[in-house]
Amino acid sequence: MKIANFFIVFFFTFVFFACQDQPLEVAGEPLIEILNPVNNSNVPDTTTIKISAFDSKGIKRVELFIDNDFIRFFQKDPYEYFWETRYYDDGSQHLLEARAFDADGNKTSSKPVLVNVFKFMPSNLNAEITSDTTVHLTWNDNSKIETGFVIEVSLNDTSFIKIAEADSNVTELFLQDYFTFGKSYLFRIKAKSKQGFSGYSNTAKATFKLVSPQILDFVFLADTAISVNWRDDNYFEKFYRLKLFSTDSPYIELKTVNVDKDITTADIIFPIKKNKTYFVTISALRDQIISPPSSSLPKIFNFKSPGQIDVKDNSDNSIVMKWKSNNLFNTSYNIFRSLDGNNYSLINTLSATEFIDTNLDTTKHYYYRLTAVTINNESEPAALGVAYTPYLEKYKEVKPVSPSCFVLSKDRTKLIFAGYQNNKLIVKALDAATGNELKTFYRTLDSTAQAYNDVDLSFDGKYVATVSYAKHITLWEYDDPTKVRTINTPAYPRDFCFDPNKNVIYYTGSNNVYGINIESNSQLFKTSYSDITYNIRCSPNGKFLVFRSAGRAYIFDLTTNTKYPESMPSTSGEYEFIDDETVVVPGQSKITLWNFSTGFKEEIPISVYQPWHIALSPDKKYLFVNKWEGNGCFIDMQAKKEVSSILADFIETVFLSNYSIIDRNRFRFDYYLVKKKWVKI
Repeated sequence: MKIANFFIVFFFTFVFFACQDQPLEVAGEPLIEILNPVNNSNVPDTTTIKISAFDSKGIKRVELFIDNDFIRFFQKDPYEYFWETRYYDDGSQHLLEARAFDADGNKTSSKPVLVNVFKFMPSNLNAEITSDTTVHLTWNDNSKIETGFVIEVSLNDTSFIKIAEADSNVTELFLQDYFTFGKSYLFRIKAKSKQGFSGYSNTAKATFKLVSPQILDFVFLADTAISVNWRDDNYFEKFYRLKLFSTDSPYIELKTVNVDKDITTADIIFPIKKNKTYFVTISALRDQIISPPSSSLPKIFNFKSPGQIDVKDNSDNSIVMKWKSNNLFNTSYNIFRSLDGNNYSLINTLSATEFIDTNLDTTKHYYYRLTAVTINNESEPAALGVAYTPYLEKYKEVKPVSPSCFVLSKDRTKLIFAGYQNNKLIVKALDAATGNELKTFYRTLDSTAQAYNDVDLSFDGKYVATVSYAKHITLWEYDDPTKVRTINTPAYPRDFCFDPNKNVIYYTGSNNVYGINIESNSQLFKTSYSDITYNIRCSPNGKFLVFRSAGRAYIFDLTTNTKYPESMPSTSGEYEFIDDETVVVPGQSKITLWNFSTGFKEEIPISVYQPWHIALSPDKKYLFVNKWEGNGCFIDMQAKKEVSSILADFIETVFLSNYSIIDRNRFRFDYYLVKKKWVKI
């Protein structure tokens, strides 16, 4: 009996202790429990979920749920799942639950386990090559619970091996003497703690190869060399190779230069040609290995002409030319000269930027070309012309009255003007050279005149005529001013002129142009236009009239009494014949030389914005053009361009001679000497 009792006690004791590793089965249902992680614990980047399940009839399957989402099922022990939490937010909470099913179809759920994700996986791993045998690793430490780091390396992205360890709180490591030039290495890192290992960081790649140097710039050193500057992006090159190319098709390799590895600036000595495009390549070399070439941007070698050329009058027969070099290196200069602007001869070569040309003929124009020159190149020429050109110097004023209009006799000895004296209308003749009064033309028969519009002297010097705001022309005999008469007109004459060969006056009135014989007082013709007519002039041969109407210059043929078929735009200025068939027509900042017989027109730009009056020198070498009460300018008729600008308040000018000009001011006549000096044209 004692033996039986002992056996019973031993049997239940064995059963009890044998079942301590299994959940207790209740009422035939399976028992299940999550052993790891425990409730309210922290989990790192990775952890292993361990589940215990028991049933006397056997477990058919176990299911795992995370945050109520089915994860996987197990059909046999061990019921373990490697859980990576790196994709969850740090500090987030998650619910774990397991379910067990036995052979009878009974199901039991474990108690839920609530865990907190607390990551400690390192991140932002970077691998930088710092020498032939050294890689510098850096990373971010995202935790305070790690006890260290494990670094692994691979050559193929699959077979990683441990290569080093680092202490906790360390974020960089230098790895030395493990590497072979020409190969690529992959690195990754994980943290370790008492709870296990974190997940792996990103993979960082380090390739021990030659990379292309970066060309920072290249510049031309004169036309004999190119200086190249580059950035050294390598750690194990032995030298660099530079190549110079031109972009001629096909590309031409001009020169190759090898330089030491410690140099990042080098010069390529080579004769550089103007207007050609060059570029440079550079490669790093080690043994038989060469990096891909890095190419510069193409650059054109601009060999520049001299600039800012200035000419100053040195004497009547010499000039001083000065200029600026537009190149950043030393050059010499060739100076060529021509008399016609086409055929040039070399007259000097010098290194200075100043040249004096002597023994010049004041009657001629000179044309120059300057080129910069070196042993390899000659620039395009900088061109200029010079001429002995006029300027004005005022030397006298004549104040007889307030002239409103005037005319110079054809022999340029007499000056006839109409104007005011003591608030009365007056017409007088002056000695053109001295300004002394010669005679007065009485206005007995011109009592209706309010002001004179125009005055003229016949070509033979026999008659003086005026027009005013009255329907007649007043005519005096020059030799006897008491002999005066009026010629009635059908319209108010605005402007008029004498015929150079006949006793005929042509005048504008209203929209018409008239011709009248002053001996017989008979009208010769009348021609009508669409607008008011004025500013009338007669050609030197007496065959043509030019006048203005509706903003255009018109020609009237006196030989046929017909309108010329062509006209041209004009400003409100006056006209001037320079020969029998060429007239000067003013325009906006220009004048036009219009040969109305051939139709040829030549425009000359001028500095006078609204030219009004035009005067031709007796030798026909110069035109003087001026604005009403404004500036004037000289135009060289040989060069067909403005050669000098004069600042003054001109109104109406005439050449007294080739060397003097008279201008009618509001209250006087101003006399100017026409002087000359050498200037650019």
